[in-house]
Amino acid sequence: MIRNILKSGMAAAALILSAVQVSAAGFGDCALTGTASSVKIPTVTEGTLTVAAILPSPDSFRGDSPETIDGGFEYCVAANIAHRAGLTSVVVKNVPWPALIAGQLDGFDVALSNIFITDERKKNVDFTIPYFRATSGVMVRSEDQGSITPETISSKRIGVFLASVQDKYVSDVLKPTGEVRRFESGPDMYTALRANQIDVVIFDLSLVLPAANSSEGALKVIAQYDVGGDVGGVLPKGSAAKEGLDAALDNIMKDGTLEALVATWYSPLWGVDPKTIPAWK
Repeated sequence: MIRNILKSGMAAAALILSAVQVSAAGFGDCALTGTASSVKIPTVTEGTLTVAAILPSPDSFRGDSPETIDGGFEYCVAANIAHRAGLTSVVVKNVPWPALIAGQLDGFDVALSNIFITDERKKNVDFTIPYFRATSGVMVRSEDQGSITPETISSKRIGVFLASVQDKYVSDVLKPTGEVRRFESGPDMYTALRANQIDVVIFDLSLVLPAANSSEGALKVIAQYDVGGDVGGVLPKGSAAKEGLDAALDNIMKDGTLEALVATWYSPLWGVDPKTIPAWK
């Protein structure tokens, strides 16, 4: 179940924000489309769209640190939003996931990190309109794929992302008899799988496919669950930027930019058509 995290005081929030890493400005290696200054977005820093993210996430934010990010799906979504708002740069802040989803952070305009929109999360934060829809992939070590089935998965050691929709699904629906380990980093979860510390990873399909594709055959996505749903940007409660962000995202989806960004940044990393991955119930 999604963990309830009590909001800390102002001092604790200030400490969290002081530890945030911030990227250098710019649009990096992103193709920009649409009309500049066609929407208005009030931002925390003049001329800049400040984007919160959960790093590392190389498929969404390409770079070894916030300072070196120059591409990736989510980054280029942000760049196209900023372009439509007449802004001149995107800055990325690496923020702690529990604090973000608990509504404990400010000092950013929008968080783009493949975040599912849920009623539970809406209690703490606001969301943009949905701009992506995703399911959950089941990733295993290649040599174990024959032994993991819909009937046996609940007895395996399962890795999930902390406070994710998959975390809730595993706890509430799969109700495993095996160990469940919760991670705050996708790469840490994949490393644990390769090291035989867990048997299965259940996480966003768009993220486990690149991990498997780059594993040189060590990992394989064997199935997907229809668990996840709509992905949206996270905003601090009551943010005045919502209207402009929604307008920019709507335009990006309608003019084909979003589809082009998926083709540029996600599809080459997936290795397979997600529609060919078997669906488990």
